[in-house]
Amino acid sequence: NSLTAVFWLKEPFLRRDLWGLLLVSVGVACVVSSQVTCDTPIITPAYLDVALRKPLFWSYIGLATASLVVLHVFVRPRYARRYSWVYLTESALFGSYTTVAARAFASLCGRPLPGDWANVAKPGAWPYFWGSLVILVSSAIASLMLQNKAMMIFDNSEVVPIYFCLFSVGGVAGAMMAYSEFCWPWLMLLLPGLALCITGVFSISFRRDARLAHEAEKRLTKGALSGGVSGNTSGRQSRQSVRHADPIEGMDGAEGFEGGAG
Repeated sequence: NSLTAVFWLKEPFLRRDLWGLLLVSVGVACVVSSQVTCDTPIITPAYLDVALRKPLFWSYIGLATASLVVLHVFVRPRYARRYSWVYLTESALFGSYTTVAARAFASLCGRPLPGDWANVAKPGAWPYFWGSLVILVSSAIASLMLQNKAMMIFDNSEVVPIYFCLFSVGGVAGAMMAYSEFCWPWLMLLLPGLALCITGVFSISFRRDARLAHEAEKRLTKGALSGGVSGNTSGRQSRQSVRHADPIEGMDGAEGFEGGAG
């Protein structure tokens, strides 16, 4: 997005943008490396039967649901219009549901996806197929609505990076807890990678409007100073040319001026 804005929309490219892109690149490399050696299972109805019996899955569901209830009942009425993270945390929690449901639904769909279209009506599979689709659609809509509420109250330069941070953490952590996707010791690269990505996005987006306005003001000030120097130089050159002009020509000019004035 930054490069597109520079080369296509002709937006300015600040020094902090370069550092932010470098941090994001290193962070993405760490996140990818944390999962390279993992044997990621294909989600099947049998796998979901096992996953739904694990305490870690229900710990994730309980933690996310309890957080949503607390935010909606106690936090939103008092702080939603003062702090953008209230709506965005709710949005990210719904987004984590979306991530988990999307993984299950996509794995159950047939070609070109790895599942089988028989899961649409197959006994023991269709509840997972249609249930994951309902959760996917409803949670995605709820997440988008909450994000839009935050954008209507707060600046995008504040909303976008905070939402990115919360959604990344919630989505990755939710999928890992729901499907037990832990890969040691490479998993230790995940949190530093997320931290670098989040720091890079904040570096690019945080108070960007104010920094752009400051850069524009500096350019205008520099241009005004350059114009003043040029005007002073032209004035000095004009005065020097008058002092070194021929006296007769100067008198003719003066007489002509007086005649014109008369």
